[in-house]
Amino acid sequence: MPRGCASAIRPSLTAYPVEKGSGLIVGENAFTRAGDEEMYTRLGSEIKQIHVTPEATHFSMYDQEPYVSENTGRHTQQ
Repeated sequence: MPRGCASAIRPSLTAYPVEKGSGLIVGENAFTRAGDEEMYTRLGSEIKQIHVTPEATHFSMYDQEPYVSENTGRHTQQ
C-alpha cells in the first residue's frame, strides 16, 4: 500500500500526541465515525471533546440542514 493510503482508510492512524485542545464533530451515521472515535481516544491531550451529530451522515454535515446550523460555531464554544 502506498504511503498515505492507510490514513485515507483509517484516519485514526494519523492521530499523533497533541498538546493543545482538540474537538471532533462526527455524524451519528457517518461511515467515518468509528475512525473518528478511535482517533479521539488516541489524542494525547486531556483537553478534548467529541460531538456526535444525531442522524447525520458524513456528507450531510457539509451542506444539509439542520446539521450545518447545529455545528456552525461549535469549535469556538466551550
